[in-house]
Amino acid sequence: MRIAICDDDKLWCEKAKQLLDSFFEQNGEKTEILSFYPSKELLDYQVSSIDLVFMDIELKEKGEGIITAGRLNEKWKHCQIVYLTNYLFYATEVYHTKHVFYVLKEQFEKKLGEIFHKIYHEQEQFHKKY
Repeated sequence: MRIAICDDDKLWCEKAKQLLDSFFEQNGEKTEILSFYPSKELLDYQVSSIDLVFMDIELKEKGEGIITAGRLNEKWKHCQIVYLTNYLFYATEVYHTKHVFYVLKEQFEKKLGEIFHKIYHEQEQFHKKY
């Protein structure tokens, strides 16, 4: 699985990467985790598709992460989006895009199991459908 973290806070990106590395190590899974600081860097990424993006909603501009997620929905049809934010008030705005989960950054570590349970369920449903 190829995972991306897109956030304008480099310290948070590193923390999220460490939490994800630990989660996958405990579960015996192999992943590739990439970090993107400006959203343009993620949108310009051409090496291969990304399976999952942990997207900050508020990047340099309010709501920029939602706009970026919408573009990713078009670019990589099967890429799953998990919104990470410090703010609840974006919760209704994200429904303009296809996403799997919305989680507050302070709850990220505690919610990892729940997030990946839903991601794996969505993947299973997709494979059954096709």
